[in-house]
Amino acid sequence: MQNGKRKSAAIASAAIIMGVAILISGHAEVKGESPNVPPADAPALTIIQTPPAPPPTADPLPMDNARELWSVERDKQDTPLLSADLDATTQWAIYDVCDRDNQLFCTVMAIAWKESLYQTDIIGDGGDSIGMMQINTRWNTDRMERLGVTDLTDPVQSAMVAVDLLRELAETFDSGISDTTTLMAYNMGPTGAKRAMDAGTYETTYTQEVIAMLQTYLQEMEGSHD
Repeated sequence: MQNGKRKSAAIASAAIIMGVAILISGHAEVKGESPNVPPADAPALTIIQTPPAPPPTADPLPMDNARELWSVERDKQDTPLLSADLDATTQWAIYDVCDRDNQLFCTVMAIAWKESLYQTDIIGDGGDSIGMMQINTRWNTDRMERLGVTDLTDPVQSAMVAVDLLRELAETFDSGISDTTTLMAYNMGPTGAKRAMDAGTYETTYTQEVIAMLQTYLQEMEGSHD
Protein backbone atom coordinates (compact mmCIF):
# COMPACT_ATOMS: atom_id res chain seq x y z
CA MET A 1 0.00 0.00 0.00
CA GLN A 2 2.77 2.38 0.91
CA ASN A 3 4.61 1.43 -2.26
CA GLY A 4 1.61 2.51 -4.29
CA LYS A 5 1.48 5.87 -2.55
CA ARG A 6 5.18 6.40 -3.20
CA LYS A 7 4.75 5.68 -6.90
CA SER A 8 1.83 8.09 -7.11
CA ALA A 9 3.85 10.81 -5.39
CA ALA A 10 6.82 10.26 -7.75
CA ILE A 11 4.57 10.46 -10.79
CA ALA A 12 2.98 13.64 -9.50
CA SER A 13 6.39 15.22 -8.86
CA ALA A 14 7.57 14.33 -12.36
CA ALA A 15 4.43 15.84 -13.86
CA ILE A 16 4.95 19.06 -11.93
CA ILE A 17 8.60 19.31 -13.10
CA MET A 18 7.59 18.74 -16.73
CA GLY A 19 4.89 21.38 -16.46
CA VAL A 20 7.32 23.95 -15.10
CA ALA A 21 9.77 23.17 -17.93
CA ILE A 22 7.04 23.62 -20.53
CA LEU A 23 6.03 26.97 -19.02
CA ILE A 24 9.65 28.23 -19.09
CA SER A 25 10.12 27.11 -22.70
CA GLY A 26 6.91 28.76 -23.79
CA HIS A 27 7.88 32.01 -22.09
CA ALA A 28 11.18 32.05 -23.96
CA GLU A 29 9.46 31.47 -27.33
CA VAL A 30 7.00 34.28 -26.67
CA LYS A 31 9.93 36.67 -26.26
CA GLY A 32 11.39 35.46 -29.58
CA GLU A 33 14.33 33.78 -27.92
CA SER A 34 15.58 30.26 -28.19
CA PRO A 35 16.01 28.63 -24.83
CA ASN A 36 19.56 28.49 -23.54
CA VAL A 37 20.79 30.42 -26.71
CA PRO A 38 21.95 34.02 -26.17
CA PRO A 39 20.71 36.58 -28.78
CA ALA A 40 23.18 37.45 -31.54
CA ASP A 41 24.45 41.01 -31.76
CA ALA A 42 22.94 42.92 -34.73
CA PRO A 43 25.55 44.13 -37.32
CA ALA A 44 26.37 47.85 -37.38
CA LEU A 45 24.76 49.85 -40.20
CA THR A 46 27.34 51.46 -42.52
CA ILE A 47 26.31 54.53 -44.56
CA ILE A 48 28.32 55.18 -47.77
CA GLN A 49 28.06 58.65 -49.24
CA THR A 50 28.60 58.97 -53.01
CA PRO A 51 30.35 62.21 -54.03
CA PRO A 52 28.42 64.36 -56.50
CA ALA A 53 29.31 63.93 -60.19
CA PRO A 54 31.56 66.67 -61.64
CA PRO A 55 29.86 69.18 -63.92
CA PRO A 56 30.13 68.44 -67.66
CA THR A 57 33.07 70.08 -69.41
CA ALA A 58 32.60 72.10 -72.56
CA ASP A 59 34.19 70.94 -75.81
CA PRO A 60 37.51 72.71 -76.52
CA LEU A 61 37.44 75.55 -78.98
CA PRO A 62 38.68 74.78 -82.50
CA MET A 63 42.34 75.44 -83.19
CA ASP A 64 43.06 78.57 -85.21
CA ASN A 65 46.41 77.55 -86.65
CA ALA A 66 49.02 74.82 -86.74
CA ARG A 67 50.94 76.22 -83.78
CA GLU A 68 47.91 75.82 -81.51
CA LEU A 69 47.35 72.35 -82.89
CA TRP A 70 50.74 71.19 -81.61
CA SER A 71 49.83 72.14 -78.04
CA VAL A 72 47.11 69.48 -77.79
CA GLU A 73 46.69 65.90 -78.88
CA ARG A 74 44.60 66.00 -82.03
CA ASP A 75 44.34 64.17 -85.30
CA LYS A 76 47.31 65.61 -87.14
CA GLN A 77 46.31 64.02 -90.41
CA ASP A 78 43.40 66.41 -90.84
CA THR A 79 45.22 69.73 -90.43
CA PRO A 80 47.90 70.85 -92.93
CA LEU A 81 50.82 72.73 -91.47
CA LEU A 82 51.11 75.11 -94.42
CA SER A 83 48.92 76.43 -97.21
CA ALA A 84 50.98 74.43 -99.69
CA ASP A 85 49.61 72.16 -102.39
CA LEU A 86 50.38 69.00 -100.42
CA ASP A 87 47.96 66.95 -98.36
CA ALA A 88 48.14 67.15 -94.57
CA THR A 89 49.48 63.62 -94.13
CA THR A 90 52.43 64.30 -96.44
CA GLN A 91 53.20 67.63 -94.81
CA TRP A 92 53.33 66.06 -91.35
CA ALA A 93 55.51 63.22 -92.64
CA ILE A 94 57.99 65.74 -94.09
CA TYR A 95 57.85 67.70 -90.84
CA ASP A 96 58.92 64.53 -89.03
CA VAL A 97 61.74 64.01 -91.57
CA CYS A 98 62.90 67.52 -90.60
CA ASP A 99 62.89 66.48 -86.91
CA ARG A 100 60.07 68.99 -86.41
CA ASP A 101 62.48 71.86 -86.94
CA ASN A 102 60.38 74.75 -88.25
CA GLN A 103 63.25 76.48 -90.04
CA LEU A 104 64.36 73.33 -91.84
CA PHE A 105 60.81 72.28 -92.67
CA CYS A 106 59.89 75.66 -94.14
CA THR A 107 63.15 75.71 -96.11
CA VAL A 108 62.39 72.32 -97.64
CA MET A 109 58.84 73.35 -98.47
CA ALA A 110 60.00 76.63 -100.03
CA ILE A 111 62.53 74.76 -102.19
CA ALA A 112 59.82 72.30 -103.24
CA TRP A 113 57.61 75.21 -104.24
CA LYS A 114 60.39 76.76 -106.34
CA GLU A 115 61.69 73.53 -107.86
CA SER A 116 58.41 71.85 -108.80
CA LEU A 117 55.33 73.55 -107.35
CA TYR A 118 55.02 70.32 -105.33
CA GLN A 119 54.67 68.14 -108.43
CA THR A 120 55.88 64.75 -107.28
CA ASP A 121 56.56 63.15 -110.67
CA ILE A 122 58.32 66.01 -112.44
CA ILE A 123 61.58 65.22 -114.28
CA GLY A 124 64.20 67.81 -115.19
CA ASP A 125 67.81 68.27 -116.28
CA GLY A 126 67.47 65.83 -119.14
CA GLY A 127 66.09 63.10 -116.89
CA ASP A 128 68.69 63.42 -114.14
CA SER A 129 66.62 65.42 -111.63
CA ILE A 130 63.52 63.69 -110.32
CA GLY A 131 60.63 64.47 -108.03
CA MET A 132 59.32 67.33 -105.94
CA MET A 133 62.78 68.33 -104.67
CA GLN A 134 64.42 67.77 -108.09
CA ILE A 135 67.11 65.48 -106.71
CA ASN A 136 69.88 64.97 -109.25
CA THR A 137 70.47 61.23 -109.44
CA ARG A 138 73.93 61.68 -110.99
CA TRP A 139 75.30 63.15 -107.78
CA ASN A 140 73.06 61.62 -105.13
CA THR A 141 72.86 57.89 -105.88
CA ASP A 142 75.14 57.00 -102.97
CA ARG A 143 73.16 59.29 -100.69
CA MET A 144 69.91 57.59 -101.71
CA GLU A 145 71.36 54.15 -101.01
CA ARG A 146 72.62 55.25 -97.60
CA LEU A 147 69.20 56.65 -96.70
CA GLY A 148 67.31 53.68 -98.13
CA VAL A 149 65.48 55.88 -100.65
CA THR A 150 64.18 54.02 -103.68
CA ASP A 151 61.48 56.30 -105.13
CA LEU A 152 62.12 60.01 -105.66
CA THR A 153 58.55 60.52 -106.87
CA ASP A 154 57.48 59.85 -103.29
CA PRO A 155 57.53 63.37 -101.78
CA VAL A 156 58.58 62.13 -98.35
CA GLN A 157 61.53 60.14 -99.72
CA SER A 158 62.45 63.09 -101.92
CA ALA A 159 62.43 65.34 -98.84
CA MET A 160 64.65 62.86 -96.97
CA VAL A 161 67.36 63.25 -99.62
CA ALA A 162 66.94 67.04 -99.70
CA VAL A 163 67.27 67.35 -95.91
CA ASP A 164 70.44 65.27 -95.89
CA LEU A 165 71.87 67.30 -98.78
CA LEU A 166 71.02 70.66 -97.17
CA ARG A 167 72.72 69.65 -93.94
CA GLU A 168 75.82 68.54 -95.81
CA LEU A 169 75.97 71.77 -97.84
CA ALA A 170 75.51 73.92 -94.73
CA GLU A 171 78.42 72.10 -93.11
CA THR A 172 80.59 72.33 -96.24
CA PHE A 173 80.09 76.08 -96.62
CA ASP A 174 79.89 76.77 -92.88
CA SER A 175 76.54 78.44 -93.40
CA GLY A 176 73.02 78.21 -92.02
CA ILE A 177 70.51 75.76 -93.40
CA SER A 178 68.54 78.63 -94.99
CA ASP A 179 71.41 80.93 -95.95
CA THR A 180 71.79 82.07 -99.54
CA THR A 181 75.09 80.19 -99.79
CA THR A 182 73.42 76.89 -98.91
CA LEU A 183 70.52 77.58 -101.27
CA MET A 184 72.86 78.52 -104.12
CA ALA A 185 74.76 75.27 -103.62
CA TYR A 186 71.50 73.31 -103.63
CA ASN A 187 70.50 74.92 -106.92
CA MET A 188 73.89 75.07 -108.68
CA GLY A 189 75.79 72.32 -106.94
CA PRO A 190 78.77 73.01 -104.64
CA THR A 191 81.16 73.70 -107.51
CA GLY A 192 78.78 76.07 -109.29
CA ALA A 193 78.03 77.97 -106.09
CA LYS A 194 81.73 78.38 -105.30
CA ARG A 195 82.43 79.73 -108.77
CA ALA A 196 79.55 82.19 -108.48
CA MET A 197 80.75 83.45 -105.11
CA ASP A 198 84.33 83.71 -106.35
CA ALA A 199 82.93 85.93 -109.09
CA GLY A 200 81.18 88.11 -106.51
CA THR A 201 77.65 86.66 -106.75
CA TYR A 202 76.19 85.84 -103.34
CA GLU A 203 72.51 85.66 -104.18
CA THR A 204 70.39 84.86 -107.20
CA THR A 205 66.77 85.15 -108.26
CA TYR A 206 66.41 81.54 -107.14
CA THR A 207 67.63 82.25 -103.60
CA GLN A 208 65.57 85.44 -103.32
CA GLU A 209 62.35 83.66 -104.26
CA VAL A 210 63.03 80.70 -101.99
CA ILE A 211 63.81 82.95 -99.02
CA ALA A 212 60.67 85.04 -99.65
CA MET A 213 58.51 81.91 -99.60
CA LEU A 214 60.42 80.61 -96.59
CA GLN A 215 59.50 83.75 -94.64
CA THR A 216 55.85 83.36 -95.63
CA TYR A 217 55.82 79.77 -94.42
CA LEU A 218 57.55 80.65 -91.16
CA GLN A 219 54.86 83.25 -90.49
CA GLU A 220 52.21 80.61 -91.10
CA MET A 221 53.92 78.23 -88.71
CA GLU A 222 53.97 80.90 -86.04
CA GLY A 223 50.30 81.61 -86.60
CA SER A 224 50.87 85.30 -87.25
CA HIS A 225 49.08 85.38 -90.59
CA ASP A 226 45.65 87.03 -90.62
